[in-house]
Amino acid sequence: MPAFLILAVFLIFSPQMLFWVNIVYPAHSAVDSNYYTLSQNNTPGQATGPDLDKPAVSPKSSRKAVSMSKERKIIRSTKLPPAVGPYSPGVQAGHFLFLSGQLALNPAGELLQGDIVVQTIQIMENIKTLLEEAGLTLQDIVKTTVFLTDMGDFAEMNRVYAEYFPENPPARSTIQVAALPKGAAIEIEAIAVKK
Repeated sequence: MPAFLILAVFLIFSPQMLFWVNIVYPAHSAVDSNYYTLSQNNTPGQATGPDLDKPAVSPKSSRKAVSMSKERKIIRSTKLPPAVGPYSPGVQAGHFLFLSGQLALNPAGELLQGDIVVQTIQIMENIKTLLEEAGLTLQDIVKTTVFLTDMGDFAEMNRVYAEYFPENPPARSTIQVAALPKGAAIEIEAIAVKK
């Protein structure tokens, strides 16, 4: 039950939710939000468009939103080990780049032995490498999620993390989890936007 609640909270508050809403419910997505407005006379959820006898959201724009979300490019780097499971290290979809959770793996795919500082540095360097493959930098990251197996490591992780984002850091969530792959103490995922 707690894992379900964590997943539910993540989906509700994650910027990725907008991406998935675009795929599943394109007619109610942020893509079309400027097409309709709510007035004081409308009941909640009742939309009005330029022509009141027509739907507020055009079917053509809905189809476009779905087709745009299907365009994607897989991002990998020969400088990093392959993924430890059936997933891509990064996926570029439109202007968004979604980076899978990164562990403190060296190029040989071995988890670095060391404290939270050593692991955080390696993860941030791995993230930088993936961003470079997509032509982006750390300044293009808009959201990160940090998974820690021990919230007691938060202060040290935060100190290292802050060195990589000295100004205008991205939004971030930090969650304590029971365990991570390969016995890692930390995992970080990121979302970046290509300007």
